[in-house]
Amino acid sequence: LNHMEEEAANLPWWQNIYSLPNNDIAAFKTYSLGDLQLIPSITSFARKIGKPALDEEFGIPQSIGDATFNGGNGILGIQTSRAQFYQDVYTAGASVGVQGFVFWDLGCDLRSDSYQVNPQTPATWQVVEQHGPDISKTKNTEESLC
Repeated sequence: LNHMEEEAANLPWWQNIYSLPNNDIAAFKTYSLGDLQLIPSITSFARKIGKPALDEEFGIPQSIGDATFNGGNGILGIQTSRAQFYQDVYTAGASVGVQGFVFWDLGCDLRSDSYQVNPQTPATWQVVEQHGPDISKTKNTEESLC
């Protein structure tokens, strides 16, 4: 789910969806400062209803800067580099019990509007490697990705 911060007290739409009996997880996306700030509320609600919380997609375009924030107004309230935003997502989620993370997206594209993470975006790549599984024993190593 995305845009969860747009709920109203009289319409707690994401809580209603998470509470559905055949919905086994509380999955959400993180693409803005508002999304990042809502993670504690989401995980708290997920615990309350006995379901795991999963940040099933997060990312920010390359234009914001890999290791250093490019300045300006930022994007959707984010005024940090991509690497720092990714670190913030992992840290915020881990601190409140998010049980899984899926970043968007792995690939070799280098463009300002691309969300792809790869060895050519080294600061963000390093954060993903730090928080992800050890891929050194697979054929999807850094050298074979791009």
